[in-house]
Amino acid sequence: VVECRIGDTGEGIPPEHLERIFEPSYATKTPGHRNAGLGLSVAYSVIQDLGGQIDVRSTPGEGTEFMVKLPAVFAAAEEPRADEIIPIGQERVLIVDDDASQLKLASRLLSNLGYQVYCVPHGQAAIDFLHQQQVDLVLLDMVMEDGFDGLDTYRVIHVRWPRLACIIASGYSESDRVKEAIRLEAFGLLKKPYSKRELAFSGRRALDHDPSESLP
Repeated sequence: VVECRIGDTGEGIPPEHLERIFEPSYATKTPGHRNAGLGLSVAYSVIQDLGGQIDVRSTPGEGTEFMVKLPAVFAAAEEPRADEIIPIGQERVLIVDDDASQLKLASRLLSNLGYQVYCVPHGQAAIDFLHQQQVDLVLLDMVMEDGFDGLDTYRVIHVRWPRLACIIASGYSESDRVKEAIRLEAFGLLKKPYSKRELAFSGRRALDHDPSESLP
């Protein structure tokens, strides 16, 4: 086991917050802060996927320490059952997200699954890209720049490229804007933080779905 410890001597985390810091979208930042509450939940998800664990100790007024443990050598796994095999692909996927860390994570996961991956930082860049390059799937963040978020972007995609598969990715519950995107035939919601397995199956279902059939 390899162990990494990261600590500080800051204000510390109050006990009432400590037990919830790894929950998706739990944050003490100002309400509406973009991507608030996703950093630690994403880290937790990635570490779990790698077979490790993360713990935290904190004392108000003294500081906080995170302990990350990862296997030094991955044990040989048993032959997976057919229903446990993570699906892969070779299609072209466009990731649209204004959070650089989210772009990097999704890009790495999809590349490891065999896909050709392209990344853009906001909705208008996605529209410009799609005018120049054909893709098979769009992984679209919902909360982006003011005035042109994921729903605005998907409305344009739905009109101009109606057969293009699109998955909404969001760290928040199904808001009215997420529901509206799904009503307009976005394939579904992939809740952040997502694992490699969740991304693989969600992407494969969207790619294999026949647009002429009703959505699930």
